[in-house]
Amino acid sequence: PACARAWPARRPWRAARSLAGRPRRRGGSSPNGGRGVGGKRTREGNPVGSGGRVDGADGARLVALAALWGASFIFMRVLAPALGPLFTAMSRVLIAGITLVVYARATGFDAGLGRNWRRYAAIGIVGSALPFALFSFAALRLPASYLAILNAATPFFVLVLAARFAGERLTAFSIGGIGLGFVGVALVSGAGPVEVDGGLVLAIGASLGATFCYAANAVYIRLRAGDLAMDVPHHRVTHMRQVQSNLV
Repeated sequence: PACARAWPARRPWRAARSLAGRPRRRGGSSPNGGRGVGGKRTREGNPVGSGGRVDGADGARLVALAALWGASFIFMRVLAPALGPLFTAMSRVLIAGITLVVYARATGFDAGLGRNWRRYAAIGIVGSALPFALFSFAALRLPASYLAILNAATPFFVLVLAARFAGERLTAFSIGGIGLGFVGVALVSGAGPVEVDGGLVLAIGASLGATFCYAANAVYIRLRAGDLAMDVPHHRVTHMRQVQSNLV
């Protein structure tokens, strides 16, 4: 889900076209006056994480995000057999939604739900509700290590969908990088042998469907909802995404 925000803008004229008609601000074309994350001014007004250099703090946050995201497969593997896949998925977005609603009330920001609810709903359904349910179903049969390996297919689907709908180029370098990343996840996870049967095939299909949803959500945000990240803070988009997915 975070890859859309970190996706480099390889075609700057697309971003310029999407910003046509917007009033320019001092300090650059970004809504915060050329300041990136945490108010840090960046070159040409581009925020950190939008194709610029990644510093040590960004790398630490990325590692922390990977650790938190990977741990979710362990919890799903434990909870799904006991609570069922749908309740497991609902509990994930319910806890996140309640936490973010409380945070929203405390900070007093406006989520702009009235004018953006359709896109929030699409992001919540495709980016949270469907993949969480599919992964929870897969956790009934697959070990957590296999769930993590299959989740590594997300960048591949992003690459394919971006080439089809966003005009991105498929290069040998990008495909090779994704392949190396996939192998690295497989080695680190230490997956053991499993018995192949119909249930395993369905679980693998559900996991790949979940990763496809993540990729489709990233491409949708890039093409249809990128202005949400410019008009509102990223945590506000996340907040409405979890609320909408919990309603589903």
